[in-house]
Amino acid sequence: MIMKLNIKIVTALFSLLVLGSCQDFDELVKNPNLPTSVPPSLLLTGALNRMNDQNAWDGKQGSMSAAQFYLSTYDYYGTNNYDQEPFTNTKNNFEYTTVLENLVRMDIEAKNAGKPDLNPYSAIGKFLKAYYFHLMSQKLGDIPVSEALLAEKNTAPKYDSQKEVYKQVLALLEASNTDLGKLIANNDGTLQGDIYLGNDLRKWQKIVNSFTLRVLISLSKKEADTDLNIKQKFSSIVNDPAKYPVMSGNVDNLQYAFNAAYNPYPKNPTSLGRDGTRENVGSVYLGLTSSLNDPRTFVAATPAPRQLENNILKITSGGTTEATVTFKKKQAHDLKVGQTVKISADGLSPIPADYLTNNAIILSVPTDTTFTYAVPAGLADVSYKIVDKAFVPVAKSNKSYTDFTAYIGAEAGASMSSLGTDAQGGRFSYINALRYSFDFGGTKAESAIIIGYPELCFNIAEGINRGWAAGNAGTWYTNGIKASMAFLGLADGSSIPVGNLTGTTTYGTISVSVTNYLAQPSVQYQGGSAGLTQILNQKYIAFWQNSNWEAFFNQRRTGVPVFSEGVGNGNGNKIAKRWQYPRAEADANSVNYNAAVASQYGKDDLGGVMWILQ
Repeated sequence: MIMKLNIKIVTALFSLLVLGSCQDFDELVKNPNLPTSVPPSLLLTGALNRMNDQNAWDGKQGSMSAAQFYLSTYDYYGTNNYDQEPFTNTKNNFEYTTVLENLVRMDIEAKNAGKPDLNPYSAIGKFLKAYYFHLMSQKLGDIPVSEALLAEKNTAPKYDSQKEVYKQVLALLEASNTDLGKLIANNDGTLQGDIYLGNDLRKWQKIVNSFTLRVLISLSKKEADTDLNIKQKFSSIVNDPAKYPVMSGNVDNLQYAFNAAYNPYPKNPTSLGRDGTRENVGSVYLGLTSSLNDPRTFVAATPAPRQLENNILKITSGGTTEATVTFKKKQAHDLKVGQTVKISADGLSPIPADYLTNNAIILSVPTDTTFTYAVPAGLADVSYKIVDKAFVPVAKSNKSYTDFTAYIGAEAGASMSSLGTDAQGGRFSYINALRYSFDFGGTKAESAIIIGYPELCFNIAEGINRGWAAGNAGTWYTNGIKASMAFLGLADGSSIPVGNLTGTTTYGTISVSVTNYLAQPSVQYQGGSAGLTQILNQKYIAFWQNSNWEAFFNQRRTGVPVFSEGVGNGNGNKIAKRWQYPRAEADANSVNYNAAVASQYGKDDLGGVMWILQ
C-alpha cells in the first residue's frame, strides 16, 4: 500500500514537471520589475542628444581644438597633438554603434505601438541614420553600412566603400524628405521626444535638406562623378523649395541650449579657475578676424596682456628724429610696422615729454624686442635704470583694447614649452571670460549649433561659386555673414564688453557696425577663386564653437584657412587626415578590416587620404 502511494506521488510530480516544461523558458525567467519595451520618443530623445556630444569647447584634441579655434598652452592638462584620442584607435567599437542600434529599436517600438509604416519616428530615424553614418565615414573612410546593425545575424559585416556609404546616406536623406512631406500633408502631429524643434515636422524637413547640402558639399572633389550626380542633386534642392524646403533663418537652427541645472555650459566659473590661464584662442581664428576688423574678434577673445602694457627698458634717439624702443630681453612684443601704440611714463622715471605720445606709429621692427618711431630732434637718450640690481621700466608701451592688432592668437604648431612661456608672459589672447565663463548656464554665451543657417548660406554660396546651381553667390555669402553675426547677438549699434583674462576687470565696450564691416573691400565678395576663399574663410569664422567637426572637415577638404603646422601637432609635425578604426575590429572582424585598410590606405594610420579627399 505504501509502495502504491509512493508511485502515485512520483507520478503526480512527474506530470507537474512535464506540464511545467511546456511553458516558454523566456516567460519563466522574465523579471517583472524590468521594462519589456521603451517608448520610441525616449529613444529619439537619446539619439538627438548624442548629436551634441562633440560640439562647443570640445578640446584636447576634440572638434574645436582640432580645428585650432583654441588650444592648450599648458601640457599638464593636455597637448595639441593629433596623435591622441579621439584620432587614435583606443575605442573597441565604432563610435555611434549604440545610437544606431537604438534607432533600429525605435522603428520596432513605433510599430509595436501601433504606428503605420509611414510615421515620424521612421522618417526622422532615416535622417539620423544618415547623419551618424556620414559622420563616421568622414572620420574613418570605408565603414560597414549595408550589413551593419543586423546583430547576431551578421557579427562580421563587410565594409562598404566610402562612395557606397555616400550613396546610401543620400538615399536615406531623400527618403526622409519624401516621408516628412507626406506626413506634413497628412497633418501628422504624433511626434514626441524632440528636444530641439518642438516636434515640428516642417522644421525637421528643413533640417534634412539643409544637411543634404552639407553632405553634397563634402563631395566637392567628386563633382564629376556621374553615379553620385552631385551637381544636379545640389541644384534640385536649391531651386525647388516646395519639394526641398531649407532653413530660412537662425530661427530654424538645430541647436543645443544649455542650463545650469541639467546641462551646464562647458565653460563656466569652475573651468575658468582650472583652464582660464592655460588655454588661448588660436592664431588661425584671430588671424582672420583681426585682419578683417571683424567684431567677432571681441566676442571670442581678450586682448593679449602684453599688447595692453609692455614695459620699456630704454629709449634712444641720439638726438635724431627716430627713436628706438627696447623691451626686456626674451619678451617678444608682436608689434608690426604701421601699427599705433601709446608711449606713456611709468610714473617713476624722468623722461623727456616729447618721447610720450598717444599715437606712435611704428616705423620699423629691427628685432622682436625693439621698434622705432618718429620723435622731435634733439632729445636725450633714456637709458637703462637699475634698482636693487634689477632693470626697471623707464616707460610703457600700450595699445587700446579696441585695437584689433592687440589680439594675438597662439599657434597650434608651436611646441608646448614655447606656448607655455609665451602664454604666461602675456603674449597671447585668452578666451573671453565675460561671455563664456560668466555662469554655469551660459546665459551670456550663444547656444551650440549642430546644423545651422549660417553654414547653409555659405554652402549654397560655395555651390553656386563652383557652378553647381544658378543664383547669386555674393548674396548668400553676405547672408551667411549677417546670420553668423546675428547668432552671436551682433547688430548695428550693439556692444561687446571687453575685459581681462579672468573677467574680473572690464576695460570697456566695443560698438558694433555690421554695415561698416560688410562695406570693407576686404569683406565684399570678389567672385571666382578669390571669392571661394572668402566663402571658406567666413564659413570657418562662423563655425566658432559650433557644428561639431565641420570646421575641421571643411579645412581638410579645401586647405582653407591654412592651419598652423609644426612640432606641436605631434603626428610627425602633421595634422591628422583621418581617425584610426576601432582596435577591436582587427580581431573581431579581421578579414573585412584588413581588406578595408589595404584597399584604402595600406596601413591604419592618421595620414591616410580617404576617397572623398582624392
